[in-house]
Amino acid sequence: VTLLTLNALAQTPAVVPSVYDSASRQVNACEQGNSQECVNVAWRYLRADGVRQDAPYAARQLRLGCDRDHGEACSILGDLTRDGNGVAGDILAATELYTKACNLHSGVSCRKVADIYLVGLGRQTDPQTAGLWYQLGCELKDGPSCTATGLWYERGDIMQADPDYARSLFE
Repeated sequence: VTLLTLNALAQTPAVVPSVYDSASRQVNACEQGNSQECVNVAWRYLRADGVRQDAPYAARQLRLGCDRDHGEACSILGDLTRDGNGVAGDILAATELYTKACNLHSGVSCRKVADIYLVGLGRQTDPQTAGLWYQLGCELKDGPSCTATGLWYERGDIMQADPDYARSLFE
C-alpha cells in the first residue's frame, strides 16, 4: 500500500454498509409510493447522513413526495426552493409549495406563507392576507402562528382588537 493510496482512502468519506443499505431501502420505498420515506431519504442527503450530501437529489425525492400530496415534503421542498438549495431559487414557486403544504394541514407552512406576505418577498406587503395565513396556521396548532395572531388581536393591528381572544391564543 502506497502513501498515495492511504491519503486517497483518508479523504474518501466512509459509508457504513448498514447505513447505505438503509438509505437504499428508503429510496426504493419512496419510488414505490411511500412519501414519508421520500422525506426521510431527502433529509439523509441534505445532512450527509451515511451518504454524500446531494441537495439536488434530495429535492427530487421531495418532489416525489409532494406530488403525492405529502405536506412535509412540500414544505421542505419550499424551503429548498426559497433558498435556492439544490433547485433554482424562486420565492413565488416556494410560496406555491408552502400554500400546497398548508392546504395539506402543515401549520408551519401556513406561517411561512404569512411571513412572505408580511415581509413582501416577491410581492407587495399584505399584512391582512398575512394575518389570515397566521390564523390558519394557528388553527393547525402552529405555536408561532398563534403568537402572531394573538399579537394582532391584542393590538388590533389588522383584526378588530379582542384582548380576551388574544389571551386565549397565548395559553
